[in-house]
Amino acid sequence: KIINKMLDDEYVTRSESGMIQIRNPDLILDMWHEAYDFDKHKVIKGNITARSGDILLRKISETLDEESIDYSVTGLGAAWLYSRFAGFRIVTIYLREELSAQIYDKLLFREDPRGANTWFVVPNDQGVFQGSSRKDKINCVHPVQIYLDLKNHPERAKEAAEKLREEYLRWDDHAG
Repeated sequence: KIINKMLDDEYVTRSESGMIQIRNPDLILDMWHEAYDFDKHKVIKGNITARSGDILLRKISETLDEESIDYSVTGLGAAWLYSRFAGFRIVTIYLREELSAQIYDKLLFREDPRGANTWFVVPNDQGVFQGSSRKDKINCVHPVQIYLDLKNHPERAKEAAEKLREEYLRWDDHAG
């Protein structure tokens, strides 16, 4: 239904072989960004003591890897892994399912939204993991997902999103 609607609205075309091609990827990304709502996910905010965002990111990812927990970093930490743009304080991590009390204890995680430096996110759609890959030995969501997630994040999220889009979300051929 979605593809047929996009065909009707001329956002995509279908080749003779049946392949779907987006006519204007920038427009589609802008529309998706406008409609995207990070707050629909379950977000558990709290604190883990660390000297920097980078150290915190590595500490959490190493622990989750040791425990064989499926995760992918997003937000400012993920943008930093891709572009090294700006330091960050908040680490945001998607989890397939909420962590056990034992893992929270191992991480020394203290749930408290005030001044939180760690956001564990159980997504409302497992599609956030699509296109995830390893960056510097850390599982990271696809740049499109990072871009979307930065929409309403604090700190320098808007600037990080612009930098990510400039470096990783460019389409040179918009031909339909």
